[in-house]
Amino acid sequence: MKTERTGLIPSMLAPGERQRDRVLHGRGVHLTLSTGEVVLDGGSLSSCIVGHCHPKVVEAVQRAASDVYVSDGNGYGPRDQAAEDLLGIAFGDDPWADGVILTVASSEAGDLALMLAQMLTEREVLVSRERSYHGAVGFAREVSLHPLWSGALVAPMESAPVLNSPRGLAHVRQLPVPDCGLGVIDPSHDCYDTCLVDADKLLEGSAAVIMDYSQGAVMPSAQYQDKLADAARRAGSLWIADETVTAFGRLGHPFAFHRGESRPDIVTLGKGITGGAAPAGAIVLSRQVVESMGDRRWKTSSTFRGQPLAVAAISATMHVVAEEGLVANAASLGKWAESQLRAMVSRHECVKAVIGEGLLWLFELAVPEQQAEGNWYGNADSDTLPELVHQEALRRGAFIPVFSGQCVWLIPPLIIDQEHLGLIIEALDAALSVADGYVA
Repeated sequence: MKTERTGLIPSMLAPGERQRDRVLHGRGVHLTLSTGEVVLDGGSLSSCIVGHCHPKVVEAVQRAASDVYVSDGNGYGPRDQAAEDLLGIAFGDDPWADGVILTVASSEAGDLALMLAQMLTEREVLVSRERSYHGAVGFAREVSLHPLWSGALVAPMESAPVLNSPRGLAHVRQLPVPDCGLGVIDPSHDCYDTCLVDADKLLEGSAAVIMDYSQGAVMPSAQYQDKLADAARRAGSLWIADETVTAFGRLGHPFAFHRGESRPDIVTLGKGITGGAAPAGAIVLSRQVVESMGDRRWKTSSTFRGQPLAVAAISATMHVVAEEGLVANAASLGKWAESQLRAMVSRHECVKAVIGEGLLWLFELAVPEQQAEGNWYGNADSDTLPELVHQEALRRGAFIPVFSGQCVWLIPPLIIDQEHLGLIIEALDAALSVADGYVA
């Protein structure tokens, strides 16, 4: 008699639960579902910046699969090449970017970056933003302040207790959600007077402040970035830019920090760094940070850092981004999409706000307060409004991902063209019309 086992326990689900959507294949901007339907991908995986199974990335990974594997304690030429391609293509001639540390994922990148900041500054305190997310392990988890991504155990009923593991690796101070990160702001807005009014006090004596550009449905402005960077420098704190989601052109710039004038001390990367072909992350260090390390050896290693498939995918993805002009494509399509999306959401009662730039757009829906960003642990006992929008869009041929209990987001591959993006927006429009009927 065959033994019955639970088997795979999927991410974000209980033992025995299975995801509603089943994807069989992906090519370019299309997904084939287990039902046989082919739909346009509006963001099934934010790491697939060059589309699914890009032939140049696939070819590079296939070659690497027959290559030698040695741990990161040994020299391996393709690792050096991946670092050179990352610096030379993604960062270009910008002289501040100097050193690269490869990691197995963005969570490890965040953890190591914060650890390094503590060592270099000889301080413990870390600063992050409310509703942020930077990773699931170590210091990265300590500075992740969004309840949905906390790693908690939650029952599918809002009255049941949430079981959260204790924290305590570091003392973390919280910056409030900035007004400028919640949508269009007045030109006279000054982040020092509103968003960052207590920043100097919060940063005093800290090792680092880490910021991202999308988590918690918050997209801080360029002004916020530059003024936070100034405050960090005054405090002697390192500024870490988490570009896990936004790197390599997502906002119509090579990196989100390029919207402003300041440059980070450290950048953490993941997701799109391999085009979705393999797990990997990286830390990019400024020249000043590298010089601060001096001749000291950083005694940290990990078996799969710079694994052959990962570094091959990094190099191939960087070349595809450059050769196919994907940053420029995101910039031009982003301007077109903004006009379409702002006109569209004005017609829908269920949409409270639209936040975005380039090819990253978040739609905040009118939901109960307990499901709002910053409050929700994922413990509703019925489908949320974002899940309804996702399913309705899927029925109309577009995969629009659920971002949280309050938001859906549009984050397609950067290879998408205007025709396909327009069809995705049409499907989203129709799905939002259905959702309007659920808003009192």
